Amino acid sequence: MSNTSTKVREITLTAILAAIILLMAFTPLGYLRVGPVSITFLVIPVVIGGMTLGPVRGGFLGAVFGATSFAQCFMGDPFGAALMALSPLATAAACFIPRVLIGVVAGLLFPALLKVSR
Repeated sequence: MSNTSTKVREITLTAILAAIILLMAFTPLGYLRVGPVSITFLVIPVVIGGMTLGPVRGGFLGAVFGATSFAQCFMGDPFGAALMALSPLATAAACFIPRVLIGVVAGLLFPALLKVSR
């Protein structure tokens, strides 16, 4: 496969996974709400992106996930609204840093585990 088609494939897959994250984030597909706590399934496309596309694109997908989590603080999530009232900067850090690291760690860990298993 040529270099151009590989880049097109990576960009397309990144865009599809980002669209899936956005779709899941703003529909009932992505969050299971149990009282004031939200359980999320948005980790799945981020990890898949990290595994198939590497740590950089996995980190980008994690940032998209973080942006949707930060947006949820303004859209009726009681726990996020309470955190936002305490410290907006700390809330932004809590939304972005762990989610970006999910994609980066998945992108770094998957090839290492493939080498170990072989």
